[in-house]
Amino acid sequence: MKRIAIAVCLVVLASAVVSKVQTSTVQSGPEYKILDAWTGDWIIQEEAKDTPAEPAYRVDWTLKGQRILGGFFLEVHHRLEFLGTVQNGLEVTGYDPIEKTCTTHVYYDNGSLIISKWTFISERTSV
Repeated sequence: MKRIAIAVCLVVLASAVVSKVQTSTVQSGPEYKILDAWTGDWIIQEEAKDTPAEPAYRVDWTLKGQRILGGFFLEVHHRLEFLGTVQNGLEVTGYDPIEKTCTTHVYYDNGSLIISKWTFISERTSV
């Protein structure tokens, strides 16, 4: 009987520890605020040309961005309308504070994928 009571106590204790570990998440620091530049709702309406000789056509692009996973990443949903087609995409961007770079993966519903890496450069003016 004592063994069963001890086993039950150990299971309850282990469950409490696991539940505490799962609920305490790490949040991103202030250096990740660079991702906030692309949060929110964006509507872009422009004209585009595939080549200088071809006629222009209208492009409507909507984006909805929000920080995810403790603020370490940015999720953006894309909807692109042009030439009678609609293309939807999902973008995930992460920031590396050591290299000061962002890496972006965009997945579109036609199977295409765009991967890009970019760096921020601070311009300083002398007085």
